[in-house]
Amino acid sequence: MRLHINTLLCAFLCASLTALTSATASAQESQTVFGARGNMHYSNFNWDWEPERRAAVDLNKLVVEFWSDLTKNIQLEVEVEIEHGGTGSTMEFDRLEEFGEFEQEVEAGGEVLIEELILTASVHPNLDIQFGHLLVPVGLQTLRHTPMQSFTVEPAESESSLIPVVWHETGVGAVGNAGPFFYHALAVTGLDSTGFSSASWVARGHQTRFETVNADNIALAARLDYGHPMSDAHFGASVYWSDTADNRPKPDTDLDAHVFIANLHAVYESGPVKARGILLYGALQNAGEISRLNRNLSNKLNVKRTPVGSAALGWRIEGGYDIGTLIGSFNKELILFGQIEGYDTMFRVPDGAFDNPRWDRQALTLGLNFAPASQLILKTHYTWRRLGTETLKKEDTFSFGFGFVL
Repeated sequence: MRLHINTLLCAFLCASLTALTSATASAQESQTVFGARGNMHYSNFNWDWEPERRAAVDLNKLVVEFWSDLTKNIQLEVEVEIEHGGTGSTMEFDRLEEFGEFEQEVEAGGEVLIEELILTASVHPNLDIQFGHLLVPVGLQTLRHTPMQSFTVEPAESESSLIPVVWHETGVGAVGNAGPFFYHALAVTGLDSTGFSSASWVARGHQTRFETVNADNIALAARLDYGHPMSDAHFGASVYWSDTADNRPKPDTDLDAHVFIANLHAVYESGPVKARGILLYGALQNAGEISRLNRNLSNKLNVKRTPVGSAALGWRIEGGYDIGTLIGSFNKELILFGQIEGYDTMFRVPDGAFDNPRWDRQALTLGLNFAPASQLILKTHYTWRRLGTETLKKEDTFSFGFGFVL
């Protein structure tokens, strides 16, 4: 199967290179546009499981980006992301990943990474071919990830606890439209199952721990929307499929570990009203064997080594209203919003595994967004999260932050 997928990928790449060569016929002087976006936030915690958890400030993200029209039909887009204030190493205490077990983990601190490096060739008015480091169009938050496109100061956990957010991989893709329908089709590098865990399912399987990315397992992803996925009104679905066993750092299994992810999503934003929703489901093949192998991984690999669910489920409904429109001559956006979500990273477990109720989580969030300028947004909210456990259920968090897009 892997050979067959790689053969198809090579054929697609050759055809795409031919299209790129023909697209260079219309040359023009390069024009480059620069931009930036970023956000930071403060959080205060009231958690039953971790009553001593301290308030925290996070310089979450700064992204510097540029777009350059190399020719009439070829564009280069680059985004360089600085996370958590820079680079280095920090100490994080992770007490709750394993039920009843207290561990300390040393994790990487800030990062500087390339979020996007995309060469786009427009080969037809309804078709672009893309090469490079691409966004994987699964879920709502990967494509709509700027501070202005979300209510909360951090990505909603109904997605970020299941899949990588913002998800980017290296490969080739096709993007275009057919009438009112917009599509994405990608063949990119896959996940590494050593990063899978109880708390965040496959989200930490994104390959960022080594200088190079293993590409023995290629992932296929597709998305179809009615209405442009960046527009104010659209709905659609996306799917993702890949084996993840051969991308492990060491060849420690002959079994497959296919990941399948599917989601339905919708966005409606008109006038003062904003509403969004998503349902996301994923399944992992041979989750029991992956759990067993991960238990024996080296501490130096910086992975959780906890049981992995054979299926995960997440959903979210959120809505907001610009109450600034109700205040006389007030001409700034002031959005009162609410969000409810549920997510269970151990929705199904392999035979013999403990179905830890801690990872069945539901949350209600209420808050305000204020935009004093079109490129700046201030956010505050309070989240009431409840766990599926019989006791120590509460994880309440107050957050405040700001974001900008230049």
